[in-house]
Amino acid sequence: MSLLKSLSSRAALYYRFQDETNINTSTIALDSLKHTPSRFSNWIYKKTVDAGTIIEKPVLFINYFIGKLPFIIFFFLPVFALFIWLLYLRRLFNYMEHLIFAFHIQTMFFVLYAIAMLFEIFIIKGY
Repeated sequence: MSLLKSLSSRAALYYRFQDETNINTSTIALDSLKHTPSRFSNWIYKKTVDAGTIIEKPVLFINYFIGKLPFIIFFFLPVFALFIWLLYLRRLFNYMEHLIFAFHIQTMFFVLYAIAMLFEIFIIKGY
């Protein structure tokens, strides 16, 4: 059995077990399943429980993601600038100019995001 098939079958087993028993603790679940409690098995069980939570309650994930969006955008900004720089490698612009361009784009998205949030608060919810 290949590694990918083994991991997917183990994750499916863990998901079914967690769905039937509602045991979220990996050590108790692995002991009940008679699996060896290794770090890798604990990690797979925890990620399977997390994936099941996201499938059952996607609003939790969306709220978490929207809450972390400014940090994600800020930390991926240099990566975005590097991508733009590599995309336009034959142009005369250097990496810093692409980084400044990325800052401008990020600022525009933050302003649009703030306007959308204000629109939702005042117009849709009626405050």
